[in-house]
Amino acid sequence: MNRKLKIIIPIVCVAVVGITFYFIFDIKNKVEDINYGTNNIEVDNEVENEIMEEIDTLEENVVEDYNKTDTSKTNTTEATTSVNTTSVGEEISEEDDAYSNNKLEEAKSLVQKAWGEDDSVYFTTEGVNSEGLYMVAAREKSSTNVRNYFKVNLETKKVEVDY
Repeated sequence: MNRKLKIIIPIVCVAVVGITFYFIFDIKNKVEDINYGTNNIEVDNEVENEIMEEIDTLEENVVEDYNKTDTSKTNTTEATTSVNTTSVGEEISEEDDAYSNNKLEEAKSLVQKAWGEDDSVYFTTEGVNSEGLYMVAAREKSSTNVRNYFKVNLETKKVEVDY
């Protein structure tokens, strides 16, 4: 019996230690899941509050601007025009927008004309730099590596190589 006890006691000790570690890691994972969930909710609420505050201030500005206009002396078309220019979500026309598809395609076509006919490349618009110049890349079709970058000035229709 003494020999059986010497074998059973270490087995029981190992089992107790194993069960203890299992419960410790299980509790730790549950706590991490709960913390991550509440942090996301708090961040979303903060962002939502900031957005709502911005919308409220913009609406107040529109109401103030509308109240400042003297509609009794102007006709109705002038009054609606002044209100529309100060609307909350003022739209940008495609002519004024530097990232409009028309301007991006125009920059790309100017580079294609300057490059000449070449079936091994294609052209991508990379964006607009701080000077208002459009960046266009000539890329290899086989590997998409950039062969050259170009700066395009749409006002002067000038294309410059930008290595």
